[in-house]
Amino acid sequence: MDTKLRNVLIIGILIISLAVAYHYVIYIPNRDTEERTRADEEKVTLATELDNCLTVAENIYNADWNQSCKTSGADKKTDGCRLPSATAQVIEDRMNTNKDNCFKQYK
Repeated sequence: MDTKLRNVLIIGILIISLAVAYHYVIYIPNRDTEERTRADEEKVTLATELDNCLTVAENIYNADWNQSCKTSGADKKTDGCRLPSATAQVIEDRMNTNKDNCFKQYK
């Protein structure tokens, strides 16, 4: 075989081998790491949004309770305002529905 042809074949095989090695050793692990990082960031974002949604549900609950207390003559729930059980149940049910909606939306 001609020396030039042999050298060209060796260089060609070497280039192909390096390309394959790069693909499996560098490209694929980096791509997988980026996908995992993206998935982790998405989980953190969803958890934060869920937490915010639950906080809003609790704030609405407290505002509803306090407004009902003002209507009945007391100042706030923290002042020991006790609502009739039917009114309290409506407010509790609304909060539970809001929290359930949060879990449905962010799961």
